[in-house]
Amino acid sequence: MLKQNCTWLFCVVAMVSLAAFVGCPSSNDNARTVEGDPPGDHSGHDHGEHGETGPHGGHLIELGRNHEYHAELVENHDAEQVSIYILDSHMKELAIDASPLSLTVTVEGEAKTFELAAANAVDGKASRFDASGNELFHAFEDHEEVEGKLRVTINGTPYVGAIDHHGHHEGHSHEDEH
Repeated sequence: MLKQNCTWLFCVVAMVSLAAFVGCPSSNDNARTVEGDPPGDHSGHDHGEHGETGPHGGHLIELGRNHEYHAELVENHDAEQVSIYILDSHMKELAIDASPLSLTVTVEGEAKTFELAAANAVDGKASRFDASGNELFHAFEDHEEVEGKLRVTINGTPYVGAIDHHGHHEGHSHEDEH
């Protein structure tokens, strides 16, 4: 009888342990945020490592769970142009396939999609992508609130990064331009 109770107790403990092990994913997994995935867990990543501004002075866009990659949206006021830099997890430029990136922005309820072409591509790869014309620049420059989604493929995996551009005009007055 004692042997049967020990065997039964062992089975229960083993099943509970197995369920806990299988049912609890690690917070430091290497899963990617691809189109359709929910936002990832940011544990194990110190947001203080890079702040809100990228190495080129632009707005950072998170790509992938655990900030696997980043994109940096830079507004060039002199050229009235928007550029996107692709960055690795350490904020270094990362050359990817030079296919155009897609950026959809919503301004005042109207969505518009822009393609950004590779700039200075070498061997079919680039880390910077530029919008042609100045329409995208003015979408950011002329409106206090712009939301959007950047779509980019890195090493064969599609990523979507959210853009939430609010009140970006600190220290910049439009009245000085008139």
